[in-house]
Amino acid sequence: MSAYCKRCGHKLTDPYSIAVGLGPECRGKMIKAGAHFPKAKYRVRDGKVEFIGLESSGEKIIVNGSEDGKDDDRANRSAGCEEEE
Repeated sequence: MSAYCKRCGHKLTDPYSIAVGLGPECRGKMIKAGAHFPKAKYRVRDGKVEFIGLESSGEKIIVNGSEDGKDDDRANRSAGCEEEE
């Protein structure tokens, strides 16, 4: 099973990006537009760093300008994100 960015559709490989549902470029554009994202939780086990989840801050993540993740062209334009084919 593969995970894809909710904004541009690129395949996600990083555990944090998969958990949030956005790749680093789209996430960066959304942060510039005023979005906030939870911090990642990691632990070290047997000398390896493991992603264990996201810190809950009580804030909802806004994706594409709506809480349910549906497309909102205004949010895409304000974040400067254009879909690539």
